[in-house]
Amino acid sequence: MAVFSGSVFSQELQMDTHLVVILPDESDGKPLRSLYLLHGFSDDCTSWQRKTRVEQYVKDKHLAVICPEAAHSFYLNMRYGQKYENFIRTELVSICESMFNLSRKPKDRFIAGLSMGGYGAMHTCLKDPSRYAGCGCFSGVLDLNPMVSSLTEADEWRSILGQEIKISDDMDLYRLMDQLKRKKVSTKFYVACGKEDFLYPQFKEWKKRVKDYPLDVVNQQWTGSHEWPFWDQCIQKFLELVVK
Repeated sequence: MAVFSGSVFSQELQMDTHLVVILPDESDGKPLRSLYLLHGFSDDCTSWQRKTRVEQYVKDKHLAVICPEAAHSFYLNMRYGQKYENFIRTELVSICESMFNLSRKPKDRFIAGLSMGGYGAMHTCLKDPSRYAGCGCFSGVLDLNPMVSSLTEADEWRSILGQEIKISDDMDLYRLMDQLKRKKVSTKFYVACGKEDFLYPQFKEWKKRVKDYPLDVVNQQWTGSHEWPFWDQCIQKFLELVVK
């Protein structure tokens, strides 16, 4: 495997931003499938490569893994900060598909993430599921409301949501799914959470509510908490069940 680690300039962010890309040694000249793999709140774009064996797991998948940087943005357009939603949803894909030999077909494009990145992956995909064949959410934030209300330090949320710390409808995953009820969505979703995770109550609520939506979803739970050994298992299961 080959690893590209460097900076690209983003028009949406108006700055250089770091990027890690894992590429197979040989692709026979055929365009690669792509997996956009998002980091969590306490991590950065190098974390997936450093803390899991994802490089080995994708070795024979004809797949490029792209890990972008998103700071503490929750992959949203921040009220007082950078437009990470625009960057992840459109610009990043365009940059990577022009720089590397990546397929531009939605059937060859996947997105996944952990914790904050799990929310980011779901939010990005639900905004336009036709762009992705599969979406993974590992120990993900599935509802921003309890996260916002439970924080004692509100300054960071104000930078994302504004002074009133108000979550708009287009940031609410369930509201976004409501808009898809009458649409045909072919994207396959994989959602997993550990039984000892502090976000497990959100996952249990998700399992109840997602039954009302016409989405292809695999939900899994097993012993584990909010930690890398659990996410290392998640990425393996996602690759096996969704990317294949």
